[in-house]
Amino acid sequence: MSSGAATVGETAPSLVSSAEHPEGAILAALLDCYLFNDLNPAEVGPLANRARSLSLRRGEPLYVPGDQAIAIYLVMRGQLREVLTTAEGREMTTELVTQGDVFGEAGVFARERDRIVSVIATEESHVIELHRRDVVPFLFAHPPAMHRLLEAMVSVVREEIEQWSLAHFASVQDRVAVKLAELAELRGTPHPNGTAIDMDLTQSLLASLIATTRPNVNQAIGGLIARGEVFKEGRRLIVRDPGALRTGVLASPRLIHRRN
Repeated sequence: MSSGAATVGETAPSLVSSAEHPEGAILAALLDCYLFNDLNPAEVGPLANRARSLSLRRGEPLYVPGDQAIAIYLVMRGQLREVLTTAEGREMTTELVTQGDVFGEAGVFARERDRIVSVIATEESHVIELHRRDVVPFLFAHPPAMHRLLEAMVSVVREEIEQWSLAHFASVQDRVAVKLAELAELRGTPHPNGTAIDMDLTQSLLASLIATTRPNVNQAIGGLIARGEVFKEGRRLIVRDPGALRTGVLASPRLIHRRN
């Protein structure tokens, strides 16, 4: 079934099918995400009734550059990555989104109403689609949700400035350290040795997140392990103290990304 993310030429990326989730599950997912958790079920219910759920296979795009930005999305299950492709064909992963995360807002509110990045599933994933014609009037009618959206989009801009600064002035090891600290704080679970990053994070994906190469990431992680700041357990990475690891690189504490 089509995702509804139609391109300028009205051709939508193919999806496995529309995921079968009861209305109650969609409502619960919306109430649990940052955008709507200041609201009650009676307020969010009508929007949940108009939402639909979509399924993607691993490697399948939800949308690509040039597609019309017709909706915002919430991840019910799985993991997707936001990818920026340069004119030379190089790819950079600008963000990872997992369960409970909202994405796609910027295109919906941009003057051009189109996508400038791709969003691709890194594993089998299910997302909720909130169409622009439904979600924009809802936001204007519910100021707490609109405030959350503005807060989140500003945090994205602030984060991009920080990432630009790191890319130009920090070593690869420092950039890896900051990214691991961020992922531990946002996606981590308690572990006897610190905080485990519980997500599918390969060295290639981590390299794409900080605009470097996999061998550089491998070397940087080795250095952090040697310093006792990071531990490896199978394929998982454990950060001993995410806050200390981050502030050891940044002069001031970073703003945790409220959007996710």
